[in-house]
Amino acid sequence: MTNFFKLAGMIKSRALSHQSHNWIIRSMVCVILISCGSGCRTPAGPTSHKIGGTIGGTVNGLVGTVSLNGGSAGTITLAANGSFVFPSTLPSGETYSIKVASQPVNQSCLITNGTGSVGSGNVWNLVINCGRSIQSVMTPTSFTCALDSSGRLKCWGDNQWGQISVPTDFSTNIVSFSAGHNHVCAINSSHDLKCWGTSDYNMSTVVDSVVHNISAVASGQAFTCVIQNTDGQTALKCWGFPSSADMGYQYSLNPQTIGQPGSKTVAAGWYHYCAIDANDTPFCGGYLNSDLPTLGLVPDGIMSSLRQNTLAISAGQWHTCAISKTHNLFCWGDGGSSHDFGQANVPEAFRTDIASVSAVDSDTCAIKLSGELGCWGRSYASSNTSRIAVPTGLSTGTFSVSAGKHSCAFNSSGNLICWGDNTNNMSTIPD
Repeated sequence: MTNFFKLAGMIKSRALSHQSHNWIIRSMVCVILISCGSGCRTPAGPTSHKIGGTIGGTVNGLVGTVSLNGGSAGTITLAANGSFVFPSTLPSGETYSIKVASQPVNQSCLITNGTGSVGSGNVWNLVINCGRSIQSVMTPTSFTCALDSSGRLKCWGDNQWGQISVPTDFSTNIVSFSAGHNHVCAINSSHDLKCWGTSDYNMSTVVDSVVHNISAVASGQAFTCVIQNTDGQTALKCWGFPSSADMGYQYSLNPQTIGQPGSKTVAAGWYHYCAIDANDTPFCGGYLNSDLPTLGLVPDGIMSSLRQNTLAISAGQWHTCAISKTHNLFCWGDGGSSHDFGQANVPEAFRTDIASVSAVDSDTCAIKLSGELGCWGRSYASSNTSRIAVPTGLSTGTFSVSAGKHSCAFNSSGNLICWGDNTNNMSTIPD
């Protein structure tokens, strides 16, 4: 356009001094204007842009690394406490949902303010709180056991069988434990095992062959199962009273190996167990009869979603729940019509984005990746006149939970809260 106007000016000057050649000037101007064609356009007005921002916040209590998935905001791996920002900017009006893609070793991180929409600036109010994942609690029918972040194990409630009398040498430096109907087993930091409480069927009797190299333990009503590591190979071993031939072992004091090598973890209900094999596929054994067709077995429809895709598993009195690697929750088995309290009917709001699950007795509680807690089953059923509700302080930011007619949970601050039935003072937390 600049060259055109310069040339036009020259033409005008010549036109004034050479009036006799007007027809030539007019012809030249005409040619120039025509040659401009589609290139002679009116300059466009200012372009309109949506103003957005980045997503960020702070992480606290982290030891190790945690990976976060911000969707369109990108992914980020954090290895230190302090502030962080996702790499991509989001336009104004776009929604976001931040999730934990992978947790630190021996820690669990919860997200606060993880969902929302971008306005006209940066969103930097995310808070990631990380803490030791060994903080855990179990709530069998008549007593409670809890493991705090220092590795101290404490039990309270009914002590008819000595189940809350934690041995002095196993009251500290504990990394994992399991509380059955009337017996408890724990693993210390040296990966040694000890059990106590009732031993009518030898379930709390630990023979020398399973004292050492234990990575997981599950206490059923009258049996015990462990995952033992021998020469770099893990195996599922169980002993005590098998509820049926479907348990896969015979009644004996000596632990018997079940399934193929490589089992990763195990959970125990009253009459059945479920484990996760080397390929991240669940397998179960236990009480099966016409009224309990899917207690020990994993239904085909659920197995198709969990095969080589199982992250965690929990077993209640008559039902089992498992979380997939994509954080979807599946539950099955209900004990038949006389034991069906909806404990295996997962509410729609708790079918996805699940961090952990607890199946105990005829109840289920689950924690979402956001820290939101939800419970359902016999003690939480709307038709139950003695229904118990989740405490307000645990509606968000829950760290660990155990379901049951009395329930307990650690909140994000590491404080233990118990509610529900308080027979034998099992919901009264001791000093």
